[in-house]
Amino acid sequence: MNKILKTLLLINFVFLLACQKLDQTNKNQNSDQIEIQSRELYLQDLHKNKINELFVLLFKNNLTSNQWKSIFQDTQKLSQNKRKLSIIEGLSDEISNQIRSLAVSENAIILQRLTDSSTFILNWSLNDENCKFLFSEPLLNLVCKPRTLDNPLNGGLPVQFGLINFIKPNPVISDIKTDYLNIVLKKSEAPTYTVQLRLKLESESTTEFWFKGDVIPLETNFEQNPFPFGYAELTTLKN
Repeated sequence: MNKILKTLLLINFVFLLACQKLDQTNKNQNSDQIEIQSRELYLQDLHKNKINELFVLLFKNNLTSNQWKSIFQDTQKLSQNKRKLSIIEGLSDEISNQIRSLAVSENAIILQRLTDSSTFILNWSLNDENCKFLFSEPLLNLVCKPRTLDNPLNGGLPVQFGLINFIKPNPVISDIKTDYLNIVLKKSEAPTYTVQLRLKLESESTTEFWFKGDVIPLETNFEQNPFPFGYAELTTLKN
């Protein structure tokens, strides 16, 4: 029982762990390009934002404490590498090429380990799923016009279910203490599932927003029931 309780506490604090790691990472990166944001975000800020990447992981329900520790280390390293790749995008000098080569190699290994620990992976890209947010007062909607239908990692292209909104949680009673973007995705064809993404704004540059948070499987029909909390990242390209 103590192991289960410890694991649940770790998952519930995913936002806090992510913030601490990200803060230290960004201190070592180019602060002119990426800055930690504390300002309030509004639905209209995402109008015409294209989804550069949406990454969702649901984990197996029988992992050991050591496996959970490895998962948290891997997701943090994956995020750090993605930030590095974003910063050096378009650069071709020797140092940038070395950083790019190492990050891509590390990410491939990390993704394989995360796959082995997961019951479900969804990875949307701009080139394949072609999704963007459209705001029409007072609603924000997610619209996708996929260019590639047979992407094995698109999760079967679930669609928005209900309202997309920013939640201001009550820190006294909520497991999340900071504002977050709430998105529910639903897939109606087998295997059916409904998942809730709770995404905190981690950083903002002149060209993108970067969110990180957890995912709650509200309803699933997978071969193996997932753990009650998963991991999610979202980057959007500003209009």
